[in-house]
Parts: sequence; C-alpha cells; structure tokens
Amino acid sequence: MRCMAHIINLVVMDGLKVVRESVMKVRDAVRYIRSSPARLKKFKQCVEYEKIEGKAFLYLDVPTRWNSTYLMLNTTQKYGRAFERYESQEPMFKLNIRENGMPNFMIGSSVSLKLIFILKYHYKKQKLEVLGGADSKTELEVYLSEAIQEDKEDFDILKWWKINSERFPILGKMARDILDVLVSTVASERALSTGGRVLDAFRSSLIPKIVEGLICA
Repeated sequence: MRCMAHIINLVVMDGLKVVRESVMKVRDAVRYIRSSPARLKKFKQCVEYEKIEGKAFLYLDVPTRWNSTYLMLNTTQKYGRAFERYESQEPMFKLNIRENGMPNFMIGSSVSLKLIFILKYHYKKQKLEVLGGADSKTELEVYLSEAIQEDKEDFDILKWWKINSERFPILGKMARDILDVLVSTVASERALSTGGRVLDAFRSSLIPKIVEGLICA
C-alpha cells in the first residue's frame, strides 16, 4: 500500500503537467490575494457583495503535493464571481499576474476530482468496455458526460460507487483501488522513507537483523 501511494503520487504529478498552465493561473491569483492583509480584506468584501457562502477560504497549495493542489482548486472555484469583481476594482491584480493570465474559475471541483481519478489509469491505457450501438461510448465517456454531483457535506462517494458500479463495472474497480488508499496529509516521501528514522547516526551499530525487525514493526 505504501508503494502504491507513492506511485499514484508520481503518476498524478506527471499527469498534472497537462493542465500545468491552468493550475499556475489559479496559484498566481490565490498567492496575490493572500500576500497582503489589505488585498485579503478587499477580496472578502467582494465575497460578501456577491453573497458567496462557504466555510473553506482561499487555499494556496504546495506544488509538490497534488492533494493540496486539489484543495486549492476545490476552494478557489467557489469564489469565481468574487475574483471577477476584485479584478474590475483592482487594476494591479491583472497587471501582476499577466505572465500566466487570468484563470477560468468556472471549472467545478468535481471536474478536478475526475481528472485526478483518471490520471492513475491513463498510463495503463486500459480499453474500457464499449457500450453497444452505432454511436457507442466508452464507460469513461458516459461517466464524464453525466451531470456533476453537487458537493455536499453529507455526500458519500463510497455509497455512490456502490450504487453505480453495475453501470460502470470497470470504472467501479478503478474507484475501489483508488479509494482504498488511506488519506494522509503527510508527504509521501516522509511516510515511505522509514530507514533514515531507524538507522540514524546514533544507532549506526545495529545489526541488519535488528534493523529489519524495527522497520517491519
């Protein structure tokens, strides 16, 4: 499971290169707002004016951790109208992020989640089962064409896949594999590299059998 989590992390980081430009636009916009208390205060006024409600506020990701990038996209897209209002009131905003340009905040969080969901299996080039008919679509195409589920606190992703696994048998197995990985906010390198914490400069005389036992434990 540890190796699988590490591999998923590497695959997703490589897959995110496809949307690197879009992610950088969002990152630049969020960084600009969060870099000054005055900017943050003015942005919150725009949020209040647009009557946008939400518990989570702007989140700046750590580029080397894709789960934090998802959190950034998930929270930022909710404040799209507030960003547009802020841009109209603050000319320096557009001027300071002109290198990458203004982001499109109309992309929903579920789209980001679907992107991450697909990336692990993109490299396997699985041939998804074709649903019959002349204008047939793959499971993946049907799944992506359906309406996006509303992001609610009581939404149970495991229950959704349990109900819909008959419609999407292959995607259902993929979801089982991915959702089986335990969620962690610890960087994968720290979680996986246990050797350095067992055999350090102060315990360098341990025999191999003891080291192996400590790591396995």
